[in-house]
Amino acid sequence: MFEKIFNLDGKLMRSLFKAADILWLNFLTVLLCVPVFSIGPALSALCYSCLKMARDEEGSVTKMYFAAFRRKFGQTVALGLLVTVVFVIFAGDIYAIWRGYAIFPPIVKLASYVAMAVILFASLYIFPMQARFENRIPVTIKNAFWASLIKFPKTLLMLLCWLFLPACILFISGNFTPVFLLFGLGFPSYFSAKIYDSFFKEIEDRIRNSNGED
Repeated sequence: MFEKIFNLDGKLMRSLFKAADILWLNFLTVLLCVPVFSIGPALSALCYSCLKMARDEEGSVTKMYFAAFRRKFGQTVALGLLVTVVFVIFAGDIYAIWRGYAIFPPIVKLASYVAMAVILFASLYIFPMQARFENRIPVTIKNAFWASLIKFPKTLLMLLCWLFLPACILFISGNFTPVFLLFGLGFPSYFSAKIYDSFFKEIEDRIRNSNGED
């Protein structure tokens, strides 16, 4: 019985090995996000690696991660900085509204909330799409925006993956940092990859069919 449970090819051990790989990817991503300019390559590499793991196509996760990190490095640096700046600006606006530091008309408040929601939804697809498909940054952003609307149920599930762990930690202990360093990026990214995998396969099939027709 125990031999079956702890068999290296069994479901339990494979799940444990995968969890260990995700922890390692989380550590690498957090480390490489410390220099702010490398946030884009780090998150793109994480998304690429997690998608490969979701499809059971992974080999050495370290080699896979750094190969993806180097791939399209300049493009992902620019994308990461752009997303970071936009997030900081809109998060600052939302914080100012929430804390009452400035008085805004209701229409401005509503527009800020809607814009932040749109940015948040699109950001769930930006780095996965940049990592998986060959497109210029404006095209990636446009595709991420439309994907977040077209696949809105998936978008909500992905958002839940990213918010569930922080919400639980803050509710239980109020100290998010230690657990974030271990789990905060890797596991949400992996479960998100499981969610958008079928959608990405649809896109890949259309690209293959289009190339075949040409």
